[in-house]
Amino acid sequence: MDLTHFWILGTMLVLTHQHQGESSSIPGSRSEESPLTPLHHTAHRREKRCSCENQKDKECIFFCHIGIVWVNTPRSRRQNIRIVGVHEGPNTCTTTAVAALLKETLGLDNEPRLDRSHRTAPRQSAPGERTRPRAIVCRLHYYSDCVDILRRARERGQIKVRDMTISVFPDYTDGVARARAAFNDVRRQLRNIEGVRYGLFYPARLRITYRGAEKEFTSADDAGQYVKTMTTG
Repeated sequence: MDLTHFWILGTMLVLTHQHQGESSSIPGSRSEESPLTPLHHTAHRREKRCSCENQKDKECIFFCHIGIVWVNTPRSRRQNIRIVGVHEGPNTCTTTAVAALLKETLGLDNEPRLDRSHRTAPRQSAPGERTRPRAIVCRLHYYSDCVDILRRARERGQIKVRDMTISVFPDYTDGVARARAAFNDVRRQLRNIEGVRYGLFYPARLRITYRGAEKEFTSADDAGQYVKTMTTG
């Protein structure tokens, strides 16, 4: 055997040995001593559905920071309003009836165009509590009408019309409503403090101005602690 054949044979033996070694180290190669471990496909599982993944929905990003994650993006409600206090009865929540009511109570020049309107689901009342009429949720066709209606409603507060006292609010999601309701007790305390100005801003930020100092809170507990310093200081 000459040197050329010897070199070729040696090279083939080395390559064969390397190939066998790599094959035995490939993950997933079967072995009686080490059976395969079943794979769990969890890489693409999403435990929460959130609308701020693209970093454009600032409201959603805010609530993610305080532990509330949108199930449905609030953009679907931005042309909705909620009307509270309208007596129930036949044809009281049709788009025609609601448009006429809004024009009458808010002094609109024309009846707003509504895409749809409906009553909310009945709420559970405590024993002996008077049953309240269900709220009406309606969607305005034009966003500008929605903004104008909410501005007028905010200026008027509770509105007396016929034998009803009604209020108009944005149609908040359950998460927003809970976050805002957390400040109710603090706001009641602030009403009894002279010289204080405060406001609850969307989505759930309480701003307090007292003796020239302005503070803003996203936590009702932090706001409550600050109010205590105002009353004891």
